[in-house]
Formats: sequence, structure tokens, C-alpha cells
Amino acid sequence: MAENEVLFREVNEHVVGGARRPAETFEIVCECEDTSCMEHLRVTTEAYQRARSEPTDFLLKPGHARPEFETVIETREDFEVVRKTGAAAALARELDPRS
Repeated sequence: MAENEVLFREVNEHVVGGARRPAETFEIVCECEDTSCMEHLRVTTEAYQRARSEPTDFLLKPGHARPEFETVIETREDFEVVRKTGAAAALARELDPRS
């Protein structure tokens, strides 16, 4: 499941590529473990970059978090930021496209 979320994070890194203004809003795909989800999230560049500053943090549609391997650390109207725990966190760090 963590590998699926890492894959969606990589997709979003390509979407974001290039310079954006901090308040600019754009769409990314939900980074949840469900490969059939494909729901879109509206986020600002600032919120996206803040989540990307921690390799264990992912952006999900509200309600998509899996408490057995992630903790919701921030809730917004359109998305939640979750932090991986345990083995999922170790894999997220290892496969972080920014490291």
C-alpha cells in the first residue's frame, strides 16, 4: 500500500514541476493507497511544498487515511496531510523523490 502512495507522490511531483507562486492553486491526485481512487485535490503551492518537506507526509482526500499506518496531522477543507508510521514511513523515506 505504501508503494502505491509513493507512486502517486511521484506523479504529483511531475505535475508540480517548475516554479509556482506560493498562493497559486492547482490540482494533484489523491496520494492514498487505493490505485483506483484517482480523485483530485486542490492545493496551494505553499501547502504542497510544506507536505513535501517531510518524506513521510502525503496529501489525501479527507477520509482516505489508513490509521494502521498513517496519522492525520493536518485537516483542510479539500485535503488532509498524513504522516506515515512504522515500515510505511521507512519506505516513504527510502523512495522520496526529493532525497
